[in-house]
Amino acid sequence: MLSVNIASMSGMVPASMPADMVVIVLVGLATALVGVVAFTLPCRTGGVGKMAIICAVLGAVGIALTAAHSPYSATRPKRLLAVHAADGEQGALLLASTGADGMGPLLSLFPNAKPAPATWPTVMMNPITHMLPAALPAMLAPQAEVTAEHYDPTADTRQVTLHLYGTSAELRLSIPAKTLFGWSASPRLVTLPPTESHYHVNFEGVPSAGVDIQLTLRGSQPVEVDLLGIDGAPASGPEIASVSKRLPDWVTLSSYSYRMARLTL
Repeated sequence: MLSVNIASMSGMVPASMPADMVVIVLVGLATALVGVVAFTLPCRTGGVGKMAIICAVLGAVGIALTAAHSPYSATRPKRLLAVHAADGEQGALLLASTGADGMGPLLSLFPNAKPAPATWPTVMMNPITHMLPAALPAMLAPQAEVTAEHYDPTADTRQVTLHLYGTSAELRLSIPAKTLFGWSASPRLVTLPPTESHYHVNFEGVPSAGVDIQLTLRGSQPVEVDLLGIDGAPASGPEIASVSKRLPDWVTLSSYSYRMARLTL
């Protein structure tokens, strides 16, 4: 039960802390409890015999063979995520893979893959690690217009009303945490932990007319924000087709597209 479910899940689901030690402890405890009971009987009647030694050797050989065998197959595939993305007018095919080994087993299939800079945002859980050259995705970039702005010198804050629109039903607005004082749903935000550099506002089911949001920014200096238009449907095009053709049967591919626009408010 532990090895089939928990161990495999720990390699597939990203966690806020490494789960390797948790799996080791859980499997070790189960093995120790079984071992204590199993070795009690032979030790009561003269110690460990030849059969016990043979079983131990066979067990060690089995562990070595298991470690040397690939954990992936057509029924238990390795999952690869391909994101056809654009940052402004720069297109790329971003790659990510779950599991402790990440993209390691797949890099030989993509000799022209390069490490992806951290400037490419992660929309889903899978952290982007590598990228391939690609043309711009077919979807249009999202847009935003400032429809109202007011600076309060007493509080040293600036209220900006944005109208967001595009061809995507899903939008994500990212604002630097140090500059955002409040927004439409909360006049004052709590301070984020040091590991979080941005607030992310996600919009689902955005109508064609767009959506409005009001931001309260600290100070009067310009602030750079990121606006993502996300197409959750499977991506298509020659870049995705090329990746799919290279994959063996023990790899399954999923994909989506996004375009990012950087705005100065």
